[in-house]
Amino acid sequence: MTRSILPTVSSYPTNLARAIVVYEGDNDLARGYSSEQIAATFLRFVDRVHRQLPESRIYYFLSIKPSPKRWELWPKMQETNGLIAKICQRHPQLTYVDIVTPMLDAKGLVRTDIFTNDNLHLNKEGYVIWRDVLKPFLMEREATFELKAISQSVK
Repeated sequence: MTRSILPTVSSYPTNLARAIVVYEGDNDLARGYSSEQIAATFLRFVDRVHRQLPESRIYYFLSIKPSPKRWELWPKMQETNGLIAKICQRHPQLTYVDIVTPMLDAKGLVRTDIFTNDNLHLNKEGYVIWRDVLKPFLMEREATFELKAISQSVK
C-alpha cells in the first residue's frame, strides 16, 4: 500500500464503496518497510477513506500471507499482522480477517501446494482458500448493510 493507493481514494464517488477489502504489506516488507510504517500507512488510508466515504467498512483482508519465497520475512509479517489487528479491534468500521491459518500445515509451515512455481504468488487452490474464508465472512457481515441500503432505495 505504501503511498500508491492513497491518492486514488479521493477519486472515488462518495456513494460507491460501502465496503472495501484490502490486502497490503507483503511487497512493502520485502522492500524493507517496517511493520510500524505499514501500520501508519494503513491508518492514513483509513482516515482518507473515511473522510470521503464515512459509512464504509474496511476489511483488512488478508493478514499478510506467508509464502515459501518470503518465509524469512514471516516473523515481520506476523508482527505487522498483529499491529493491524490491534488497529482494527479499536475501530468498529474496521475488521481484520485472518487468512493465514488455512494457508499453514499442521506443523505451522506454509503450504507449498497453494503457490505457483515462483513460490510467491498463489495458484488457483490458494485463491480458493481466500475466497472460502472471505465470502461467508462478507456475506454475513455485509448482509445487514445491504438490506438497509435496499430498503432505503425502495423508499
